[in-house]
Amino acid sequence: MGMQRQLSRIRRRWVAVAPILILASLAYLCWSLDAGWKTGLPSLGRGPLWTPDDGHTGGQNGSLPLAPENYHELSSLSTEDGRFFRIQFGNVSVLNPNILPHPQIEDVYIIVGQDLQRFEETTFREVYCYATFKNASSGEVGVSLEGWTVLSCDYPAPPPALPVAPTPGGELCDGKLELMKLNKGPHDARVFWGPTRPYALFGSNSRFTCFGQWVQDFGDLMGWPTEFVPHGSHEEGDDVPFHVATEIQRCDGYQPLEKNFFLFWDRNGDVYVHYDIAPKRVFARLYADGSVGEDLAPLAAAPGGSDGSGDDACLARLLPKPLGEHDSVHQATNSLAVTMCRRKSDPHCSVRDDNTFLFTVFHVKRVVGWRVRYEPYALVFRRDLPFRVHAASRLPLWLRGRAHREGVDGDMLYMVSMSWRDRTQRYHGFLDDVLFLSFGVDDKAAAGMDVRAEDVLAGLALCDEGTSTAPGLPPGRGKRAW
Repeated sequence: MGMQRQLSRIRRRWVAVAPILILASLAYLCWSLDAGWKTGLPSLGRGPLWTPDDGHTGGQNGSLPLAPENYHELSSLSTEDGRFFRIQFGNVSVLNPNILPHPQIEDVYIIVGQDLQRFEETTFREVYCYATFKNASSGEVGVSLEGWTVLSCDYPAPPPALPVAPTPGGELCDGKLELMKLNKGPHDARVFWGPTRPYALFGSNSRFTCFGQWVQDFGDLMGWPTEFVPHGSHEEGDDVPFHVATEIQRCDGYQPLEKNFFLFWDRNGDVYVHYDIAPKRVFARLYADGSVGEDLAPLAAAPGGSDGSGDDACLARLLPKPLGEHDSVHQATNSLAVTMCRRKSDPHCSVRDDNTFLFTVFHVKRVVGWRVRYEPYALVFRRDLPFRVHAASRLPLWLRGRAHREGVDGDMLYMVSMSWRDRTQRYHGFLDDVLFLSFGVDDKAAAGMDVRAEDVLAGLALCDEGTSTAPGLPPGRGKRAW
């Protein structure tokens, strides 16, 4: 009996510590596979923390020097000092935030993010709430956020979880990935609008590899009535696709852990999935059951652009060059469509085939010692087959409010998703329309910024002209980054 009691006690202890061991194993796995662990960096700053005369002359270990001339600064329109705003889900810590305007109510927003507290378990969830902007100095949202503008939940109860069902699969998680079989629930969701309906794209157990990417209709997850998101359009036909979680298949073979796919729509409303920007582009037509067509990227890579070149030559010229052996390019946000004119001030501004493009934000991941820095860039491509790349940012984006102190790399910010701030807009906008950018800070906080599309797209280098700026856009150089 004594031995049985000991065995029972051991079993109880194992049940208690197993989630912690699983978490540690997953953390080590992410580090080993992703070439660097995201470690803690300095706390959020309140604005410029160094000036060029402080003696700082460059980056560390080949990293991009954090100097004003190396960045294009973005400032938030909704805050007095231009800093980004914080996103708060009551007393729940959240990663990877998303913002959508409420489709019916002005100045109310839906915020969605990964519940950080559930990282102590093997069941993961995305939480959401309806939120409004508040001034943290009023004390409404806590002393720790004093001085920040905050987008926070409108009710004190803990935010509910999105009803995303566990997905089938996981049998292909072997070796170091074997513990991933125990995962339940979504990871790192991107929430965004298509031309007529909103979607959530997230990672979860896969039938085709260990961990895959899934898409589900966000309006259905929220239980929104048809007056919020009318059913039926050219985009969906008679039935709404992705009514249940649908795994997105690949056209070119799978990685053990798939992440950061994004969807895009052509001018006819047909949907495609973009898997990778580098080391080469990979994208394909996506169908309602998750199946895909052939890889279309070779069509874009072949010579044939307006200057006679294709994506291979363009991306070789425009993509940022690695500065260290562990640097890499990662997809980050969803896509949106933009017409390159200002509809509020230009009476001749209209949507045409030659002035309307798709764009996304991608990261260049810089590994500096044991620290990671994500530098965001915009990528613009055409909205018709073969979807050739049109332009990319010459400089990485600096989000005002990102802290930097001499001798350290500053806050680690990583972009998550984009949406138009106007509740009547869906997938398409113009240069003078306002965007929400949502992002994480140091793997421990959520934040956002509202900026005009023309600010994000300033300083583009065109494929056709090497380093010229897109017509109608500012050069994006000469603005102080802090």
